[in-house]
Amino acid sequence: KFAGAFFRAVGAFPVVRGTSAAAGAARTANHLLEEGKVVGIFPEGTRSKDGELLKGKPGVAMFAHQQQVPIVPVAICCRSPKPKMFRRVLMVCGEPIQPSELGIVKGSGVEYRNATRMLMQRIADLQAEGRQMLNYTPELPEKTDAPKTETKAEKGE
Repeated sequence: KFAGAFFRAVGAFPVVRGTSAAAGAARTANHLLEEGKVVGIFPEGTRSKDGELLKGKPGVAMFAHQQQVPIVPVAICCRSPKPKMFRRVLMVCGEPIQPSELGIVKGSGVEYRNATRMLMQRIADLQAEGRQMLNYTPELPEKTDAPKTETKAEKGE
């Protein structure tokens, strides 16, 4: 509840893909760009709960191509595996990706997906850079002394 109120207060708006509200969100984003404002979009379609990148959705590449606006890749990094509210984060910004660099000519699904993969790779590189700056080390699963249970294949059955 608090997070939703916070995001609305800073001008964020939700996008529910596949609904009529998504078209309204696109109109809002277009209006903001026409006013010379910045529009931030999570290319994964949501926020990651564990700090790891999710699979990117092609909407950001499609939007950038159709509106002929650059994409500034940003990685949000923190010291712990799970981001927590009111904790410091490091935002690592990359060089803007111009629409001409996206490799989109026809506006096909394949081109949008390829551009999205390129964008997500840039974000992954920025995330690695940010984690190095924070001396981030992911938590490893705890070791247990419990005996390993053999599968049927391991038993030769």
